[in-house]
Amino acid sequence: MDTLDSLKNNLIEKIIATQNEKLLSALVSIFEVSKSEEKISFSSAQLEMLNMSEEDIKHGRLYSEEDIEKLDSKWMN
Repeated sequence: MDTLDSLKNNLIEKIIATQNEKLLSALVSIFEVSKSEEKISFSSAQLEMLNMSEEDIKHGRLYSEEDIEKLDSKWMN
């Protein structure tokens, strides 16, 4: 088993076994903080889609949720 998987499984076992609510709350806080520090990488296709979305926003090519629901309703019938 790979080291990362081993660490994860060890943590999972300890989390399941503990009844210490303060410890579990601290772990949740640690994970919340670390989540905000993680870098996100996008594929070139995802970056292209984001750029296209930004262009749509700049040029006012937007639909409200109500408009989308109407279009969906027409399409479904």
